[in-house]
Amino acid sequence: MAAGRGGRPRGLAVDVTVYHEPGGTAGLGGAEVATAVLAHALRDRHAVEVVCHIPDLTAARLGEFARVDLGGVAVRTVPHPPHRGWVPPGAGVWNLGRALRGWKADLSRGCDLFVTCTHGVPPINAAPAGMAYVHFPLYDRTREWPWAGAGRGVGRVKGWLRRAAHDRYWRERWEGYQVVVGNSAFVAEHTRARWGVPCGVLYPPVEVDRPHGPKGKVIAVLGRFTPMKAQAEIVRAFRGRERTDLQGWELVCAGTVGAGDDGYFREVREAAAGGAVTLLPDAPAEAVRDLLARAAVFWHAAGLGVDPAAEPHRLEHFGIATVEAMAAGCVPVTLDRGGQREIVRHGADGFLCGGLDEMADRVAELARDDGLRGALGAAARASARRFGRDRFVERVRAELAPLTGGGT
Repeated sequence: MAAGRGGRPRGLAVDVTVYHEPGGTAGLGGAEVATAVLAHALRDRHAVEVVCHIPDLTAARLGEFARVDLGGVAVRTVPHPPHRGWVPPGAGVWNLGRALRGWKADLSRGCDLFVTCTHGVPPINAAPAGMAYVHFPLYDRTREWPWAGAGRGVGRVKGWLRRAAHDRYWRERWEGYQVVVGNSAFVAEHTRARWGVPCGVLYPPVEVDRPHGPKGKVIAVLGRFTPMKAQAEIVRAFRGRERTDLQGWELVCAGTVGAGDDGYFREVREAAAGGAVTLLPDAPAEAVRDLLARAAVFWHAAGLGVDPAAEPHRLEHFGIATVEAMAAGCVPVTLDRGGQREIVRHGADGFLCGGLDEMADRVAELARDDGLRGALGAAARASARRFGRDRFVERVRAELAPLTGGGT
């Protein structure tokens, strides 16, 4: 029996490296939960190591945040490479192949299965088998060098030769990943378009067993305080109706305030001043669970004002917060964009809206109709079960079984 990573015996167990690519500058979030649950799904039968760029991350801290048992899982932090694009620094004409084939390949050497959870182009996989779990393909090959720009004359010929060479190495890179899945159909669509690879769908794991009542006249907003989540716009829309359509209701915004977000949080706080608005910056998990348990409506406007064709990365790629709110019996009112379309069934368990005014109208409709609110809240709870952690674990094991000899 051959020895695996760290001298562990190979045979019944397969050494698995899970590479978590996000840098964690905004703190732990949904991407980290997905990595943790994935590692948990494999640890019973395999020796699992998580490799990441998050300083001082431990298995205990990651497991506690994700509310999952990571006993036996090792976590190793490595420095972030100086360049995150397709072409490594210093890669010229003569060493291009060697540079591209070696780009971060050290992460996967010595294991039997390499799983990368990523927003960027996956590293070369030196392991016998690989899976890529894409949160969103931030690198758009169709608009980047060397594929973009045809050139003229001799430059046109050189451009063609350059693209042909890069295409070869691009195909080689993806040959190392027998399974490629995105965390929503929205992400899978953009992965196919931007990276030119087949991509399936594996919805992220959501904790759907949540307390759900009794409900009060509370509207919940959940997410990091950042312009992408549009809390300031929601607060202003609520303030515009709190003495008419939404009289007696309270708006509660909970979320983290990351590095560089202080200015936006002040903007939200100023918009909320004097109104029936409560802000919960850096609220602990239990406070968020309590908020969703007593809230009747969930208002989510991530991607407001974004051009979906020009900036799809600024839309909600999936929407874990939406599913968590639905699992607690909140009726979701969200934008009809991005991954939200795969979660909310318009008129059946919530509302998908075209803009802020329509969202405010739907919130007001729910506020005055107890029967509609109760019916959609119950439907939302049932609908959220589609995205439970058990479903995720089953799919992960099914996808990886052919790569591990059926041992998952």
